[in-house]
Amino acid sequence: STETTIIELVMTPDHHPEKQKVIQLIGVPNFLENDPELMPSTFQLYEPFPNPFNPNTTIQYNVKNSESISLQVIDISGRVVETLLDDIIEPGNHEITWNARNQPSGIYFVKLTSGERSQTQKLILLK
Repeated sequence: STETTIIELVMTPDHHPEKQKVIQLIGVPNFLENDPELMPSTFQLYEPFPNPFNPNTTIQYNVKNSESISLQVIDISGRVVETLLDDIIEPGNHEITWNARNQPSGIYFVKLTSGERSQTQKLILLK
């Protein structure tokens, strides 16, 4: 038999405590997270740090499958100022440092692309 779990939610309005409601949820534990075949695909570009930065910032990203990845830095006018990565990489967490010493202060965007998927994060270079 599968063990059930009971979660009790107690909701009390601040101005009307007499209207308190108790909700009980009964379920079974979910073990899907332990099966890599059932995990959703992870494609994630994390917020760079530090940000604002001068002149280096670290960019972290995660990919689920071995795939072709492009990581580009784009200026505010939409021009690609640097391609940090354009290669097939292994699954997992990765990081790369961008040294912007040859770029002027301003707002930039880092864009992670793989096939039809892309994510963008904003960067602020302060010199």
